[in-house]
Amino acid sequence: NIIMYPNPTENVLYMLNVPKNASVEFYAQDGLLVKSEKSKSGLSKLSLAELPTGVYLVRVKVEGDYVSVNKIVKY
Repeated sequence: NIIMYPNPTENVLYMLNVPKNASVEFYAQDGLLVKSEKSKSGLSKLSLAELPTGVYLVRVKVEGDYVSVNKIVKY
């Protein structure tokens, strides 16, 4: 189970239990991919400073399959 916190967040999102080499994708409400990163370990610290305020869908993908889909709010 992948844990994302804090939610809502201002500039940093922490993720626990992310599989190594997983793709972490952020989608805006209109469905556009706005950020994508590769996970390096079970704990990830992601900067969201470049993203505007809004609601995002965060998808974690391993070998082409989505293992987690969550909504986060950036303020």
